[in-house]
Order: sequence, then C-alpha cells, then structure tokens
Amino acid sequence: MPQSILVAIFTFVILLLMAGTFLFFYFRGLLHEVHEKWELVLDNLRLRLDKIPNLVETVRALAPGQEELVAELARLRAGSWQMVESGGSKVNRELEISEKLNDVWNLHGQFPGLEKDTNYLALKNEFKEVSKEIEKVLEDYNGQVRAYNKSVGNLLMRPFAMIFRISRLPVFEFEA
Repeated sequence: MPQSILVAIFTFVILLLMAGTFLFFYFRGLLHEVHEKWELVLDNLRLRLDKIPNLVETVRALAPGQEELVAELARLRAGSWQMVESGGSKVNRELEISEKLNDVWNLHGQFPGLEKDTNYLALKNEFKEVSKEIEKVLEDYNGQVRAYNKSVGNLLMRPFAMIFRISRLPVFEFEA
C-alpha cells in the first residue's frame, strides 16, 4: 500500500478520534447542565413540600371534617421526598399534590373562616410564589432537555451518541 494512503487513513482515524472525544465531552457538558437545571426543579418542589405541614395544620384547625383531604396531602408529601429522578412517576406524584393543593384552596367556599385567617392567606401567597418559581425553573429545565435531545438526535451526532450510549431524556411537564 502506498505511504500516502496510510497517511490518509491515519489522519482520518486521528480526526475521527478527536471528533469522538470532542462530542463525548460536549454531550457530557450538556448532560451536566440538564442535571443542574433538574436540581433547581427539585429544590423548588422540596420548598413546596416544606410548606405543606403548615398548610395541613391550618386546614385542620379551620376546616373541621377535612381529615381525609389533609391525610391524603400528607401521604403524598411523604411519598414524594424520595423521588429524585425525572420521569412519569415523579410527574404523576407532583400532579397529585397539585390537585390536592387546589382542593385545599377551594375549601374557602365551605369554610369562610379560611379566607379571613391571615396564616391561611399568607400560605396561599407563599404557594403561589413557589408555583411561579416551579413553572420558571421547569421551563428552563425543559428548554435545556430539548436542546440536549436535539443534539442527541442530530444526524451527524447520532452515531457518536449511539456509540457512547447517550439517549434522549424525558421532558418534565406538569402544572404547579
């Protein structure tokens, strides 16, 4: 084989290895950014979970007969702490918590004392602020995941993604 062909093959292999190394660190950096955004989502979801016991006690005191709703909210809160991975079960759990919180906010029609209680109103405002922040960080997280998935699905990068066993990530969508 002529020496020029060997040089061309060697150059091609070196360039392929360099491209592979670059893309490996590129994907790794994107994935790191996704994980950072996910930690912000978890921090805000935990902040919401931290506020639930105060809400539970306030509802117990001001809305007698709502033990089942309060117990369900407490159960959902307890089961949500250990869930740190994004995915269907986490989304479903957070949706259940959001639904129960909406049920609590709708109690004011049955119990007028709730709308006059400063603690209840303060908690309602705190939950609104946390919900806004959850929506904001979820939007950032989902944007980062979509950028990552777009890179993984890119026609030129897909072979390297398959070699490195890099796959698409789920988008976390729910209403806080």
